[in-house]
Amino acid sequence: MKRGQKKLVRYYFVCTGKDCLKRGAKELLDSLEQELPTISQFNTVVIKTKCIDLCKRGPLLVVDNVCYEKVDPKYLKKILKK
Repeated sequence: MKRGQKKLVRYYFVCTGKDCLKRGAKELLDSLEQELPTISQFNTVVIKTKCIDLCKRGPLLVVDNVCYEKVDPKYLKKILKK
């Protein structure tokens, strides 16, 4: 990266509504904390959201305006490689 050039920021939104928490949102947040430091091209921000109203499809992760459903740690790794 050249001097004075800023890193891009990528935002990760994780639904922490009651149903998503039951389906593994806490584990998803933990996995994000472990995996994100390995991504060096972006500054990253993880935002815990309230219910996104897709309760039966959780846990939910939204990245770059794409909503990923039923995200487990294995699926998370595939998402982060994109």
